[in-house]
Amino acid sequence: MRLSDFVEFNPKVKLSHDLDYPYVEMDEIIPGRRYVRGRLLRPFAGGGTKFQRDDVLFARITPCLENGKIAQFRNPNFQQGFGSTEFFIFRAKENISDPGYVFYLFSDAEIRQIAEKSMVGASGRQRANINSLHNFERDFPPLPIQRKIAAILSAYDDLIENNTRRIAILEEMARAIYQEWFVRFRFPGHENARMVPSPLGGEMPEGWEVVKLGDIASQSKVQVNPAKQPEKIYSHYSFPAFDTGKLPLSEVGSAILSNKFSVPSRTILLSKMNPQIKRLWLVGTTSKNAVASTEFLVLQALSPVTHVFLYCLLDSERFQSAFTSLALGTSTSHQRVSPDAVLKINVLQPDSVIIKRFTENVLPMFEQIDSLKLKNANLRRTRDLLLPKLVAGEIDVSGMDIEVAQIDLV
Repeated sequence: MRLSDFVEFNPKVKLSHDLDYPYVEMDEIIPGRRYVRGRLLRPFAGGGTKFQRDDVLFARITPCLENGKIAQFRNPNFQQGFGSTEFFIFRAKENISDPGYVFYLFSDAEIRQIAEKSMVGASGRQRANINSLHNFERDFPPLPIQRKIAAILSAYDDLIENNTRRIAILEEMARAIYQEWFVRFRFPGHENARMVPSPLGGEMPEGWEVVKLGDIASQSKVQVNPAKQPEKIYSHYSFPAFDTGKLPLSEVGSAILSNKFSVPSRTILLSKMNPQIKRLWLVGTTSKNAVASTEFLVLQALSPVTHVFLYCLLDSERFQSAFTSLALGTSTSHQRVSPDAVLKINVLQPDSVIIKRFTENVLPMFEQIDSLKLKNANLRRTRDLLLPKLVAGEIDVSGMDIEVAQIDLV
């Protein structure tokens, strides 16, 4: 059967003008995560790509297509939405295809590669041709088998989504403690603290200091060339790895084509490129062969500051506001911040006793976050191994007793 007989291509959706609907931007889609809901509500004025619940959004522009920006629309409050014009929309056909199976079908590398080969246009703005997919042929399984396949793969995605939510909760808890102690100054013993004028404005506890970031953090600039050891396995902290799930990619040296920074343990990686997109990475214990893109600043805490305190400081609204204001460049997509300028940002350094108590409170949270991220990495790895075999029918699921009801995760 041809793919165009199995699914609908860019199906029609009727939206009412000037009514609010969820709007899906390209950066909201995270490769490896199944659902997208539309964070923003916008009035529909006639433009954009339109879709409805369970439709598949498939990026058609480079590098989003190559990076696997594919998702299924689910919003708990809306049946319809619209978004970037850089999406193809695919929909399951009633009594022919299952929405879950259709999502996994388009997540398969085989489909993506066909679309990638059809890309035309100026360098950096190439787009796939949807007609390249119309005549793709495969013996698609019957609906009951499609539903079983989708249920198997959904079980992995359900666990990944639940772990991701737990990670977000733990991160928000650490952020809230930092805010309470070091912004509102409601730290343990604050009742007895004497407040004095702060160079940052307002007041601060007596004994605390305003220092340069470079006084509490050092920048590591040790570079390595993985390609010189082509068979060695590296933990590669790259932008795509960050965007996928904040876990490094495991890659052989021959696949890493440029110099990288060496990444020690208990390090914070801060992207100096496009600072309006916050890419801030807390690295706990690394392997001996951990490397990062040279577009990251590799920062290590200087005593008495700890790596978790430094991470929370860099994550704070005050620091991020100062950081993004330093961006240089005419194009918002290729702006950078000078490392020297970053290290000169004024920051608040509490006394060592409070830093130690803060670390004792939040370090277990970040250790649990690391554990959940590793579980997600293993789940993704297993899912991605199974996916092409299942959608191609290489694994027989007909005799399996599988619950096929879908869980609504959004």
